[in-house]
Amino acid sequence: MLPDELSALSSRPAKSITGAQIGVVGVSCVLTNTSGGWETQALGIPAQGLPLDYCGCSYHWHKQGLPTDINLPHLLQIMGIDESP
Repeated sequence: MLPDELSALSSRPAKSITGAQIGVVGVSCVLTNTSGGWETQALGIPAQGLPLDYCGCSYHWHKQGLPTDINLPHLLQIMGIDESP
């Protein structure tokens, strides 16, 4: 289960999003991405996870937290955004 501050869907009842045309791209550490994927699946929301390039959050991995990064070209690909000139 995700902590409340990490769960964007925790306060929304499932019936309020049923039938809506939405999806989620979760960008986070592997542990949070996995939990979030299970939560969105349980709500019937299409989701795609994109793990951080390396883990450094203070919640799971490092006491003070470390800066990390994402693979931006992969995120744009997941979202269907073409950056070709």
